[in-house]
Amino acid sequence: MVGRRFKEIAAMAIIGEGIIGALFPRRHLHLWKFGPKKYRKFIEATARRPNLVRIAAGAGAGLGVLWALRQISR
Repeated sequence: MVGRRFKEIAAMAIIGEGIIGALFPRRHLHLWKFGPKKYRKFIEATARRPNLVRIAAGAGAGLGVLWALRQISR
């Protein structure tokens, strides 16, 4: 039962991350701008493409919903 709860919480986090990323792509990406220089450059380059970020974030939210629905049907 604990495993199913953990999976449900993880799915909710993925859905929320996707929605926030789709609504505010630049602001959300800049929250993740830390760490090694190559990673920061990647985040900066990605932030210049907000529509691409919206598509990826929406896809992530959709996958989170599918994962949550899969947990319910078991």
